[in-house]
Formats: sequence, C-alpha cells, structure tokens
Amino acid sequence: MINDYELIYLAKDNNEEARNILYKKYNFLINKKISKLFQKYQFITTDTEDLKLEFKLVFENSINNYIQDKESKFSTYLNLCLDTKVKDIIKSNLTYKSKINNSILSLDEDINGIPLYELISDYKSKIDNDIDVNSFIYKMNNNLSKYEKEIFRFLLDGKNPHDIALLLNTDLKKIKNTIYRLKTKIKKELYGGNYG
Repeated sequence: MINDYELIYLAKDNNEEARNILYKKYNFLINKKISKLFQKYQFITTDTEDLKLEFKLVFENSINNYIQDKESKFSTYLNLCLDTKVKDIIKSNLTYKSKINNSILSLDEDINGIPLYELISDYKSKIDNDIDVNSFIYKMNNNLSKYEKEIFRFLLDGKNPHDIALLLNTDLKKIKNTIYRLKTKIKKELYGGNYG
C-alpha cells in the first residue's frame, strides 16, 4: 500500500488518482470539521456544500504547500490548515452578521473581506452614497443567471478568479468573462446605466 509521502509526491506531480486517494482518505476529517462547526456555532450561515468546496480548496493547497519531513505528518499539517480555515469562517460569519445587523454599508466598506467597489473595474473616485446591502444583493440576484449568482457569491466571499476556477473545476477564462458580465450588471444596478 502506498503511504502518504508517496501519494503527496505523485499528487504534486499532477497525478489525479493520487489526489483522489488522499481526498478519500481525509474526507472524514473535512466532514468532521463541518459538522462540529455547525454544532458549535449556530450563527454560521455558509451552506454545507459551500463549506465542502472551501475545505476542498484548503485540502488542495495543503498538498501543494506541504513540505515532507519526519517531524510533521501530512495529517497533522492538514488538520492545522483546516483549523485555520475554521477560524476564518467563524470570523467571516461574525463580521457578516454584524454588518448585516447594522444593515447600511458604504461602498468603501467590505462584505466578507471584499469591498464592493473592487467589483467595479473602472471605479475612479470615492462614492459617498450608502447602500442597503440586503437590498443590493437581493436586486443583484434577481438579475443574474444561476451561474452568475454562484460566481457573485464566491466574489462576496472574497474568492479570487483562480480559486473560483479551481472550486468549480472550470476554465479561468470562463470565470473572468463571467466576472466581466457581473461588473457590468453591478455598475448598472449601482448607477442605473449612468457610469463611465
């Protein structure tokens, strides 16, 4: 039977079978973290499937960043990476809950770590108007396709295009094209078509 060190070596060499074996081996750990997160922290609003994608990304990065030595096993390293992600999710949900409770945000403030103005490519100067975040996200979601909604949600969660492509197992160019369409729709929603 192949041990973790050999599997990680193969996985780093883009061997999908090795990655799948490792993922099946440690999937229980991911499920355990998700279950514990929901049990202990009732305010977590992130969907279970989204969390699985988040943790899968952590798992992928753990393989890529793991340095094999006899002092630290991969399972220990992965557990540490997952625990760090759990802390980030708790902090992110607390921040989001607090801001939603306050309801009104400036475009200069962020939602889950990403300022709204960063979604607008040709943002040139500070905009002083405040927006109702709940209302804005609701309106945006009504004007987006199912695929665009998924990308929009990832952007609001602070994901970059590369991470989104990895999570959705799709072409980076397709993600960038979708983000371009999103930016256009966001600008239209914010400025009613009067931007430039």
